[in-house]
Amino acid sequence: MKPELWIPLMSFGGTLAVLVVASLYNNSRLSDFQRNVSDRQTEFKNFVSDLLRAEDAKHDANTRRVEELMLHKFAELDDRLNRIETKLNM
Repeated sequence: MKPELWIPLMSFGGTLAVLVVASLYNNSRLSDFQRNVSDRQTEFKNFVSDLLRAEDAKHDANTRRVEELMLHKFAELDDRLNRIETKLNM
């Protein structure tokens, strides 16, 4: 084979080899990126569920506090009513 043909064939083969290696490397990086995205989605879902649980616990505590205040107020009203009844001998 003539040496004039080797140079274009070698440069073409080298270019193809570089493109194949770059393509394989890029695909491996994309799969890593997809794994990172799925890991971050899982972390975000866990964060949101923890946040919702905390808000739910906060709401429950607030509801219990309001219930206790209401029960205390009703007890005060009952005591007042009992005192009025005893004063009026009912």
